[in-house]
Amino acid sequence: MLAFLYALALLGFPVSDAPAGLCRSDLAPRAYGPGDVVFVVLSCDATPMTARVSYAGGEVPLFRLEDSAAGRIESAEAGAAAVPGLLRDTPVRLGLLLGIDVSTPPGAPGLDWEVQFGGGDYETGMHRLTVTARSFPVQRLRLPRRYAEPDPETTTRIREESERLKRILAGARAERVWRGAFDSPLPDARGGGFGARRVLNGRTSSPHTGIDLGAPSGEAVYASNAGVVALVDTLYLGGKTVVLDHGLGLFTIYCHLSQTSVLEGDLLARGRMLGRVGATGRVTGPHLHW
Repeated sequence: MLAFLYALALLGFPVSDAPAGLCRSDLAPRAYGPGDVVFVVLSCDATPMTARVSYAGGEVPLFRLEDSAAGRIESAEAGAAAVPGLLRDTPVRLGLLLGIDVSTPPGAPGLDWEVQFGGGDYETGMHRLTVTARSFPVQRLRLPRRYAEPDPETTTRIREESERLKRILAGARAERVWRGAFDSPLPDARGGGFGARRVLNGRTSSPHTGIDLGAPSGEAVYASNAGVVALVDTLYLGGKTVVLDHGLGLFTIYCHLSQTSVLEGDLLARGRMLGRVGATGRVTGPHLHW
């Protein structure tokens, strides 16, 4: 579900009554497309009491980058609302991850931020991201009719399972569990298909929001990074599915498994086996939807 992190700058910080130039960006701007994950860094010469960033109507969780020289992420703070327990005049770097939805149209959506210092001083600003169009392939597939044209009862089940997943994704852990780059859950597999517009039995379906990794049925699937198991269940479309909550709004999802080997609430280390490749749910053959 997560492929690579890209860099983005926060530019042109307007200043209210706070001392000028306390916060700045370390990175240069660039254009992004649907499906990109943006890594934003905000550097401040003095430590803010609170820091908030919002995008597309919601707050984006922040985490602290402790090793400013190397850029290593060593600890996380509690979400976007505050950066507690830091010395007032100590320089600090804050990071956040921002996903550009696969259905985002070209434009310039705003990324709003507010940093408040002791004594009531604060800086606010908005940076407009440049989102360009991205071309995705069209895949035409033939499936059993029950998957392409589900009956009313099945449609209700699909909707309920979708709502359940949305609730899980909206309830992310406040602390960061992941560390470093994410590994492939199938180290030797090659994949693709992200963003593909699918036509199922002649009917246009929603965009494909994962990467399909080809592998034989029964091959071991591993956690791509440390995380807490948020869901283990058999879904109509996804088949046997595991969802890992890596904290601060970052999840990975593993679908179409033949079997699972973890329980909800388990804390998994990077590389822990969580299941095996299968062909459960709406599929044309064995693979991992990640």
